[in-house]
Amino acid sequence: MAETSRLRVDAEGPAQVGTIVVALLTAAARLRRDRPRNWPAWVQLVPHLTAVYGYLASRLTDTDLLQLAKVTVSTAQAFVWAGSYLASQQLAESAWQHVSRLGADHPQVLSLRFQVGVAHRFGGKYIEPEQEFRGLLADRERVLGPDHPDTRITQNSLVTLAVPATGGSLAWPPPG
Repeated sequence: MAETSRLRVDAEGPAQVGTIVVALLTAAARLRRDRPRNWPAWVQLVPHLTAVYGYLASRLTDTDLLQLAKVTVSTAQAFVWAGSYLASQQLAESAWQHVSRLGADHPQVLSLRFQVGVAHRFGGKYIEPEQEFRGLLADRERVLGPDHPDTRITQNSLVTLAVPATGGSLAWPPPG
């Protein structure tokens, strides 16, 4: 996919090629993230995602960039399921840089931020995800509202981080 994209960009135009490549990646990412037999397929998507971000991201339409970010979030989630926390974190952070043109408050940008925090948390870190989830929670409450499912998931993630730090207390909001 990556090589075809590079060869066809000049011939057909980056926007058209980008639309086709993103559609192919979207179709390939219709796998269950929680099934171990699918994890090798998720791993195989990464070089293609990386190539598209590297060669086409700046020339993709916002619609295609948004869809590419969704595929990236799904791939990062699959890596968390597979226990590849560092790979999840690196993929989400890289994509986050490329989709920043959508705006810091775009829900898909917020989803990539969330994935970075999740990867840190499952990777055994607590300070980084707590800081990320606190900032993300404020942003999601402001952008999506306090009752939006993504806001609630962020609250829950922050609470689960507070449990070890508070000796098992599930008090909300956490102390501090």
